[in-house]
This record gives sequence, C-alpha cells and structure tokens, in this order.
Amino acid sequence: MKRTTIGFCLVLLVGYVLVILVNLPTINVGLLKMRGFCRFCDLTYVNLEKMDLHGVDLYFATLVGANLSGANLIRTNLSRTDLSGANLEGTEFCETQMSDGAINNSGC
Repeated sequence: MKRTTIGFCLVLLVGYVLVILVNLPTINVGLLKMRGFCRFCDLTYVNLEKMDLHGVDLYFATLVGANLSGANLIRTNLSRTDLSGANLEGTEFCETQMSDGAINNSGC
C-alpha cells in the first residue's frame, strides 16, 4: 500500500513538472481556465474571445497575437504582459493593471 501511494505521488509530480516545463499555449489555456492565473506563461496566438478573465493574474504572460476581443478583463493583472498584435477590440477594462503598470478604467 505504501509503495502504491508513493508511486502514485511520483507520477503526479512528474506530470506536473512536465506540464510546467513544456509551456505550450494550448496547455496553458486549459491551466488558465482551471487555476485562474497564468504567470510567465506562453499564450501566443490563442483564442480567448469573449472569455471571462475577471481578476485573472497574467503577470509576465506572452499574449502576442492573441484574440481577446470581447473578453472581460476587469481587475485583471496584465503587468509586464506582452500584448503585441493582440486583438483587444470590445474588451472590457476596469481597474485593469496594464503591462506598463498603468490602471485602465476605460470600461467602468
């Protein structure tokens, strides 16, 4: 029983480490939905259209070319996030910390 428990824990640990090391955009979207944060992760060219990202922590994430049109970014942390080429059309901002550190209240 003890060996089985230790083996199971090791499998879970190895799986978690692999997910962290791989850092693929498609995996990161799933983790973002599950955990509610995605610090230092790669979300290049992902489709987050109309997604509720209220209060999500995206500190230092890469959102190059991402589709954020119509997304809810109220109280989202975008500090040091790379938004180059991202589609922000119709995105809701309120108390949103932008990549330059400024607070965006344009949608309040």
